[in-house]
Amino acid sequence: MKYRYTAIFIILIALAAAGCTSTTQTSPAASTQPAASGTPTTASNAASGSTLSSMIDFSKVNWYEYRMTSDTGGTSTTSDLRWDYNIDYNGHKANKATMNMNMGTSDSATTEVITSYTDVASGATLGGHIKMMTGSQVVLDQDIQPGASATTTPGASTENPLTTYQGTSVTKIGTESVTVPAGTYTATKYTWTSGSNTGNVWVAPNVPIPVKMSYSAASSTTDMELVGWG
Repeated sequence: MKYRYTAIFIILIALAAAGCTSTTQTSPAASTQPAASGTPTTASNAASGSTLSSMIDFSKVNWYEYRMTSDTGGTSTTSDLRWDYNIDYNGHKANKATMNMNMGTSDSATTEVITSYTDVASGATLGGHIKMMTGSQVVLDQDIQPGASATTTPGASTENPLTTYQGTSVTKIGTESVTVPAGTYTATKYTWTSGSNTGNVWVAPNVPIPVKMSYSAASSTTDMELVGWG
């Protein structure tokens, strides 16, 4: 179990290092913005046939945070995922990814906190730390070694809809009010289908990343809600 969720997070780190940015809505944590990922299309003029990536402008975020709630086979997991970009880590220009994950309840509850740093230029892992507990028992408490790779970690095929489906065409559904931890937005809703996988995304004017996403595949469903950005 621990390797599965560790793998999920390491994949998100790798994708973030490739140009997919994230974080929280209080005060920006970095002074240098990450590179843009295409030309964003605002919610007011995005048309059916646009891709998800056309609605995202990573050049306008120094950090962002999502709350991810997943249900797989009746097991619920809540994770707070935050990315900070272009920070200093031991003299390296780095991107920082942080995850706080909670799964289960009572004495069997599992919590995991992971912090990882990747080099901005190369995407290489620079270091970090993982701590995992089940109830009051420490299951894992160790540093992430420089150069660690998600490809050698069990469960590394887990997908993240925010990044995995950036090139997928979306269809406009309509406009609706969406409330997430970052606030309440009048957002345009889009849907997409890729094979047996389906998803929805809500895009609000003047917000450079989706305010909400949902995704389902097989027996798994995931909701991602924006906590904040800066």
